[in-house]
Amino acid sequence: MVKEDDPFYDLICYIATSARGCVEEPKIYGSFRLIETMERVINILEEEGYADDFYLNLRDKINDERNRKTRCFQ
Repeated sequence: MVKEDDPFYDLICYIATSARGCVEEPKIYGSFRLIETMERVINILEEEGYADDFYLNLRDKINDERNRKTRCFQ
């Protein structure tokens, strides 16, 4: 039985819908979704107490790069 607050269930749903979206969306979206998946996995690791500085720094770099890229479009 799936718990409503199960982060792995949410992650699996995100991955499945992302895979479906890749069929019709521009190819670059697949890369964006993979990066988003990495960030979500790191968030789960942190919530469960398994994320070390390497993963937390990686997530920071992901966020910094995303923010830098999105500023170009504002």
